[in-house]
Amino acid sequence: MRFTKFLPLVAVFGFSLQFSPAVYAEQPLTYNRVDFEVMVHEEVDNDEITVTMAVERKGQKPSELAAEINNAMTAAIEEAGKVDAVRVKTGNYAVRPVYTRDKRLEHWSGSQTLVLNSRDSAAMAGLMQTLQQTMQVKSTRYSVSREQRSEVQEKMIMLALARFHQRAALVSDGLGFQKYRLVNVNVRTQGGGGPAPVYAMAMEQASSRAAPPALEGGWSELRVIVSGTIEMEVAI
Repeated sequence: MRFTKFLPLVAVFGFSLQFSPAVYAEQPLTYNRVDFEVMVHEEVDNDEITVTMAVERKGQKPSELAAEINNAMTAAIEEAGKVDAVRVKTGNYAVRPVYTRDKRLEHWSGSQTLVLNSRDSAAMAGLMQTLQQTMQVKSTRYSVSREQRSEVQEKMIMLALARFHQRAALVSDGLGFQKYRLVNVNVRTQGGGGPAPVYAMAMEQASSRAAPPALEGGWSELRVIVSGTIEMEVAI
C-alpha cells in the first residue's frame, strides 16, 4: 500500500520541476561563453623605506623600568622630529615579569617600538645612525610608495584591458565567431611590497657612534590581472 500511494506523489513533484515556468525564469540558458584572464606585470623601483626600532631594557622595579623606557622613547621621538623627511609613530609597548624555571621572579623586561617611514634613504640612514646609540634596529622594509603605485597601476590597468580585448577577439575568431560581448570583467592589482631584510645590532656591541647602515631599495613587481567572461555571437 505504501508503494502505490508514494508513486503519485513522485509523479506530481517531477511534473512541477519539469514544467514550472518559474524555474526557467531563474536559470536562463547561456551558450558560447569563455572564461579567461590576462596579466600585466612591471618591475618598479622601491621608493619608500619603513624601519622599526626598539627600546629594550631590563630592571628589578617595573616603575623604574617603565620610566627609563619612556624617557628613552621621548628622546628618540624628539630626535626623529628634527628630520622633516621622516614620519614617526610609536608601536608596541610592554613591561612584563621574567621568571626562573622554579617560578621565582628574576627581573622585569620592557620594550617599546618606534616605526619610521620615509622616501629619503639618506635622511633615514642618518637618523638610524643617531638613534642606534640608545635603540636597536629590529627590521627594515622597502616598498613602492602609494603615490608611485597608483600612477603606475593606472597605466597598467589600461594596458591590461586592451590585452583582454585582444585576447577576446583572438578567441572569438579562432572559434569561428564574428563578434563577442562582455558578460563580466574583474580587475585585480597585486604587489608593491619589497623583501623585508632584518638589520639588527646588539646594544653591547654598538659603539658610541655606530656606522650608518647600508640601505639599498631594490625593486618590486607590480601586477594587474584582468579576468572575465565573454559570450560569442554570430553577427547578423
